[in-house]
Amino acid sequence: MLVIRMEFEITLEDLQRIDPRIFVVLNEDKLKEIRQIIKNRHKTIKQFSKIIECNESFLGNILRGERKPKLIFFQKIRKLLDVELIDIANRVVSKIRPNTCFIDIKSFPIKFSTTLASLVGHSFGDGHLNDRTFSFTNKYPELIDDVIEKVHKLPIQKITMNKRFHKAIMIEFPKLVRDVLVASGGPVGNKIKKSFKIPGWIKDGSTEIKGSFLQALFDDEGSVKAKSREIVIRFHKAIELAENLHQFLEDVKFMLKELGIEGATTKESHRHEGINGKTLEKILRICGTFNFVKFQENIGFVNPRKKESLKRMIKNTQKLQLRVGEAKNKIIGLLKNSSQLNTLEIAKLVEISHMATLFHLRQLEKEILIKRTRPFQPRKPHLWFLNIN
Repeated sequence: MLVIRMEFEITLEDLQRIDPRIFVVLNEDKLKEIRQIIKNRHKTIKQFSKIIECNESFLGNILRGERKPKLIFFQKIRKLLDVELIDIANRVVSKIRPNTCFIDIKSFPIKFSTTLASLVGHSFGDGHLNDRTFSFTNKYPELIDDVIEKVHKLPIQKITMNKRFHKAIMIEFPKLVRDVLVASGGPVGNKIKKSFKIPGWIKDGSTEIKGSFLQALFDDEGSVKAKSREIVIRFHKAIELAENLHQFLEDVKFMLKELGIEGATTKESHRHEGINGKTLEKILRICGTFNFVKFQENIGFVNPRKKESLKRMIKNTQKLQLRVGEAKNKIIGLLKNSSQLNTLEIAKLVEISHMATLFHLRQLEKEILIKRTRPFQPRKPHLWFLNIN
């Protein structure tokens, strides 16, 4: 199993562990110096090739700049010669085509950032990391453009991109982009059938890092439910990996709490048997106006429909809270001026529904602000009055 270091940067060695076949492009101006160092220390190229257990002709081609060596191979050479890679190499490139893109040696180490956190978040959602590429599929152009913009902010030059349309838009980026995201902790392969976890640098990162990751995750997998007044996110997992999904959602809840969003709940929705075998679905829910506001402030959406739905839901729930307060005050005012009133009479005077009135009356009763009489005759309504004690 590949072990990824979760420090706060990606080194050249990290990238080499992800892809041992990565090539290095040497500085042609320095190759003459390298050949001279070899001759001074080992007399001939042939003698040096025996030390590193390499074909003389192959080594000669490398030292003349006629072919690119694998990074792992050239690291062995430069350590024996006691020279720094940055002094003799320009960039690293992938063996897998298209391999026109590259990373300048001077760009290492690559620092973790909100841009990387967002792209890793998408790799947990509508993105996919296979053995060769990073792809992202979504029907909203705004999200597609956002991912393209963030990929081009990575320290990778001359990035190529394939774009296809089939019900949704799919964009695909070459292997170096994929390798950087894997080195950042993105999950590789079928996410339903594999275990994964949120990278430590994101989970324990700054509020901006957490917010960028969660925004991408909720943009891809989340939804705003205006009728039930909640933000939900759903994930599917193979039944044998149920504990892994549970821990993943617990980590999401932890990050939400760090951003001021309290009381998120999770529950199993249903089980299903299909192309991925037996799977289960778990749902995470966020409720409450305060949490909606915090979500909007610290996470938010790029998806235009979800962004507008959240804005509208916050406005509606704030109005509802205001109406609740006004209704309670009106009921107390009525009972101050009237000795006793039944529920129907109060509903007509306050101008809200019978059920809503009953709800507010019961809440005021719990707060010991009002009381009710027990009817002397069956089917007679309760009479409500102010608690003056």
